[in-house]
Amino acid sequence: MHVYGYSLGTGTAVPLAADRAVASVVLAAPFASIAEMGYDQFPKWFVDAILTDRFDSIARIQDVEEPVLIIHGTEDATVPQHQSERLMAAGGDNITRLLFDGAGHGWDLFEPRGNAAILDFLRQHESTKMASEATTAP
Repeated sequence: MHVYGYSLGTGTAVPLAADRAVASVVLAAPFASIAEMGYDQFPKWFVDAILTDRFDSIARIQDVEEPVLIIHGTEDATVPQHQSERLMAAGGDNITRLLFDGAGHGWDLFEPRGNAAILDFLRQHESTKMASEATTAP
């Protein structure tokens, strides 16, 4: 099983992958935490008062042992690319981050470069997983 999260969905994808054995993880336009996103735009006291779940990916990313692909657009105005940079820095050597020049937060992140990178990554790690299972099977 592969785990995929896009934007807000990355906030649930990271803890899911941290708690389960998966083949790989793809995070498209991820944030470090929803609280940090809020702090960029609103007073800290306000963000802290309204958030019940911080979707704190940065606190869980180091628990993900499987290969992780992060894709992000350099022109993403919704989730600035420094968010995925922080997430990658908090994780391990298992994380690959690809930035797509000129891409924003929408379809331009995926077509055609992002989709191709995601499919290549999934194929690579599916074949690695299958080879590992074949060598450990009785």
